[in-house]
Amino acid sequence: MSSATCKPGFGRSIAIGLGTYGEWSRRLWIVQEQLLNEEIVMLRGSSLLSWDAVAMIPVLFGLNLIPRKLTNRLASSWQENTGNSIINLVNIEESIYYLWYTRKQQQKETKWLSVRPWLMSNMARYESQHCCDQRDRVFSLLAISSDATRLGITPDYSASIRRVFHDASIRMLQTDSTLQILVLACRWGGSNAGSEDQSGDSDPTTITSTPSSWELRPPSPTFSTIIAFYICTPHPRTCGLGRPPRFLLNYTILVVKGRFVDRISTTTPVMFLSESILHGLVDLPLIQCISHKWTCFLRVLQDLGTTLQNAARLTRAIACDPTWPPPPQDGLSVEESFAFTFLSYFRCELNIVRTKGARVGLDIPGEVPELKQWDTQIQELAAQLGKAFDLGLFHPNTPISPQEYKACNELSRRGIIQGRSFCATENGRVCNTMHQPEKGDLVAAFEGSDRLFILRPTGERYRLIGEAYVDGLMEGEAYEGLDSDEVDYDIELV
Repeated sequence: MSSATCKPGFGRSIAIGLGTYGEWSRRLWIVQEQLLNEEIVMLRGSSLLSWDAVAMIPVLFGLNLIPRKLTNRLASSWQENTGNSIINLVNIEESIYYLWYTRKQQQKETKWLSVRPWLMSNMARYESQHCCDQRDRVFSLLAISSDATRLGITPDYSASIRRVFHDASIRMLQTDSTLQILVLACRWGGSNAGSEDQSGDSDPTTITSTPSSWELRPPSPTFSTIIAFYICTPHPRTCGLGRPPRFLLNYTILVVKGRFVDRISTTTPVMFLSESILHGLVDLPLIQCISHKWTCFLRVLQDLGTTLQNAARLTRAIACDPTWPPPPQDGLSVEESFAFTFLSYFRCELNIVRTKGARVGLDIPGEVPELKQWDTQIQELAAQLGKAFDLGLFHPNTPISPQEYKACNELSRRGIIQGRSFCATENGRVCNTMHQPEKGDLVAAFEGSDRLFILRPTGERYRLIGEAYVDGLMEGEAYEGLDSDEVDYDIELV
């Protein structure tokens, strides 16, 4: 483990911190070495350090158990030394945690195979790791994947990057009992395809020049947050396929079973979080990020109608978890408590804009001209809570109450926002979807999937846009009183 390069004046703690985010934590090939070897020590200078001790440093940073001042200095040094973004730093922390967790599980189990993840899971866990050859995102993880034999994938560096990912996608779909691979196909769908094929396939009858929307490809730098697995049941069969998916036209078209359950009517631009949040800073990018977020939220709410019910729907769509109950509020129903959580989330974030933004010299009325309109809309919504709450509680000049802070923190830590768009559907539902949908895109439920998907018609077939959470459709509501075998039909994905 090499020493980190630090400018004079940076403390020993910064040097150690940068060292723990060095090559050992960023290179994809080292993952299998760290999992297949039971005993690992790291040499730093003249000292031997235990693997667990070094691995826990990024975990502590990720859990915010390191002083904020030190965290900010490390983040700045990381950007200066590596040229990588802070978000990539967070992704690496997650990868190291997976390494640590898997090693601990190995030590408890007598058989390593009993805890070894599938290839698709490993590709997702270590998507942020660096590799010089994108084919190694498949090949370098085979030795630590429990389904490697069943998949029958053999490393072949004479095959193009496109073909390696294409063939791996087909084998996963043929051997898995779910359609989880489609989630990763959507998440990684923004990668550059133009420079990928350097060892080339020239046979146009077996593989097209542009990857199909359903197949895996090298991950793009900015990832959209995905909905947690195994908490939603939009289809009666979420964890089992009646039969494996079919392929047409030399494996370029995927045929799945399902049905369309709604259509997008109003869209908003994709949201991306500001890195200022990770620094704990209040600056113009953060103010713009918050402003964009609430412009999108309130546009959806305005389109559907500014009611408590729609505010509750939007709150559930932000959290993407149908099992989550909001913090209970005295005198309010569950639905009203959801609306109160939405109001609290708004108030706390706008309080940051007003107070802290002004404190650092930002012209808030100039930067956020929509503030007055938002206040009016929120006052209209708050008035519907009736006598249970004093309307003055939600006035812009009223200090944030403890129950508001609690409700805001609950929703904020659960929010699925990064790289996602909030929409309204033709049936008056709120949709939280990955990437950028368009008006007229279709909401589909698939057999074998625990989430909905947005599809865009292309002739008689469809292109996969992203996974989606649609409030009111995530617990099988679209199939109530129906037999999926009778109402589902073939949907062809290109």
